[in-house]
Amino acid sequence: MNKMRFKDGKGDPRGFCTFLDDEKLPRGIIPRYRGNRLHVLFNISGIYVQYHSLFVQYLKTGISCGGLRLSILQGFDSIDAKCELQVLGLLGKMLSGPWMKLFHTSAETQTDHIQGIAIVKEVDVVK
Repeated sequence: MNKMRFKDGKGDPRGFCTFLDDEKLPRGIIPRYRGNRLHVLFNISGIYVQYHSLFVQYLKTGISCGGLRLSILQGFDSIDAKCELQVLGLLGKMLSGPWMKLFHTSAETQTDHIQGIAIVKEVDVVK
């Protein structure tokens, strides 16, 4: 689904922004990140679970992405995918979410590198 945000991923960024605006969802609801950082994956999965029916409707409307749209719709709307997204979303909510709230903040309240080191040093290791 993240490919829909990027033209080089054969997505439809303008159509995706229009969808978010029409549904009154914030444009930054899905982090602008490509890669496999687990905390981002957990966060995005939770968002997909929360707004699953809206994303399915978006994929069914015939946005201009050729075969990509149908492939994503088929995978996204499967029972297995829904279950996996729920598990990943729960992992994010219970494990990585509280931890990452310390580091992913607004520009005004950013944690600098030195503060980050101090925070990590204060974490109790479970033995």
